[in-house]
Amino acid sequence: MRNYHSRRGEIDIIAREKDILVFVEVKARQEKFADKQRPGEAVTAVKKRRLIATGEAYLRELKKEVPFRYDVVEVYLAGDDVLECRHYRQVF
Repeated sequence: MRNYHSRRGEIDIIAREKDILVFVEVKARQEKFADKQRPGEAVTAVKKRRLIATGEAYLRELKKEVPFRYDVVEVYLAGDDVLECRHYRQVF
């Protein structure tokens, strides 16, 4: 699922890995700016709290308990081309 919205915020991707529900935040940066800040560094404490609250809202909608985690995907771009993609599992 892509772009789940609740009144608490948004989650870019909700996926499953075996029995685990995975909430994914995707952050992208153009290559020329990559040396200044990694895309994942844009996931601040405030953003984490919003992601957690939104994830909790999604879990309430499921009406069942499932194991879950929060991942971050960093994407480095050159125009529309993907140069590199990094996946960080269970970041918080």
